[in-house]
Amino acid sequence: KATVSGGYNPAGKVTFRLYKTHAGKGKPVFTSTKSLSHGSATSGRYKPKKPGKYYWVATYIGDANNKPASSSKKSPPVLVR
Repeated sequence: KATVSGGYNPAGKVTFRLYKTHAGKGKPVFTSTKSLSHGSATSGRYKPKKPGKYYWVATYIGDANNKPASSSKKSPPVLVR
């Protein structure tokens, strides 16, 4: 789930990318784009094929009143066992 705050009535979409490598490098293993609803968007579902560490990066595309923004590429990983 991504929440966009601090802007002026943010609208538009958020793209979620799931990476197998730290800092969002390389090709994502999963991508999902969802529209904001009340300032938040939730990624589509994904079931990893292999255990390990996965890293989410959420990117707000922006709109007429707000600039694009992205989550930190240094977020903690999700561990799949």
